Amino acid sequence: MRHRAFVLMTFAVWLLCSASGCSRKPRQVFDPESILQGTEERQLFAQIVDDPLLPDECAILEGRPYQYLVRKCAAITEGRLNDRENKDRATAPTFQRLLRQPDLFRGQVIVVRRCVIIEIDRAPLPAEFGLPGYSVLPALMVNQLHELYELRIVSPPGSNLYERLQGGIEERRNPVLRVSGYFMKNHTKRTSVEGEPPWRTPLLVCPEPSIENRAGTYDAFGDLQDAKMDRYLPSLSIDAPRAQERLVVEVLPAPPRANFPADAFVLRAAGRYGSLNDPDFLKLAFEQFKSRLPPEQQAYPSAVVVRTVNAPLAGVRPTLTAIGELGIRRVSVKDENEVLQPDPEKP
Repeated sequence: MRHRAFVLMTFAVWLLCSASGCSRKPRQVFDPESILQGTEERQLFAQIVDDPLLPDECAILEGRPYQYLVRKCAAITEGRLNDRENKDRATAPTFQRLLRQPDLFRGQVIVVRRCVIIEIDRAPLPAEFGLPGYSVLPALMVNQLHELYELRIVSPPGSNLYERLQGGIEERRNPVLRVSGYFMKNHTKRTSVEGEPPWRTPLLVCPEPSIENRAGTYDAFGDLQDAKMDRYLPSLSIDAPRAQERLVVEVLPAPPRANFPADAFVLRAAGRYGSLNDPDFLKLAFEQFKSRLPPEQQAYPSAVVVRTVNAPLAGVRPTLTAIGELGIRRVSVKDENEVLQPDPEKP
């Protein structure tokens, strides 16, 4: 399962479903304002894959976006993040909407109140993060609605938060927290029950949370046992190849000229424009991309094909074929046109 090639058959089904008008609700991808502005974050977050049909890819924390969010958390406090979120509480996504429409909320500040940590670990940050003395605390959190979130807490030098939270877990007296963090993706893990399918939950990258001292502590594990949720502990990672970076290939509408057919399209990759008529365009982009990967990741390069707003759907299939011919077997498709579909949570 680890290094399986899964792409072309999956996306043939996806394209057929799109063309035939399947009843499946559309997945909204990216914030429309971000698309129009062409922000740096849009390109960065386009690399993130959390498609429930691809559990191995969903289990990966893409390196470049993850480092970006970790550095943002090192430069801000939970209180400041909470103040930012309070300005937009009316439009804050629900837990279920994060699961259903993750690409719409990449990098958005999410605040979870009255929650506890039920699992935690600690690891130093590698030197390439540029944060000497910092550590990251991978954690699993549950709120009073029994909604599970994964966390990556960015912990500064000298902090004793890990000891305090781990002590609460061991004593079954978990401190009540308020967590503010940046939503990265829905991350896939396994339960402790053999044979159960993988489960997905929102992952937040966050600065150290605030402990709500007036709320006291409570026995979170006992509560999970009563709710029959203790099978999530210990949470188990899925063994999957890493992806420091994914090659992003955008399918764009052709320039508006009378001599172009309606289904004409151009491509953009590695900061350059080209077409499939130029056999060296994607090849060069792929070689540049692969040269940036760590040596241990070069055997498993991955890519994301993004159909931009108003680009013809017919451009996706040949682009996938061309990418496959380069030897890339791990490919995901995203469609920015689906952003313009109605919000399924609104009447």
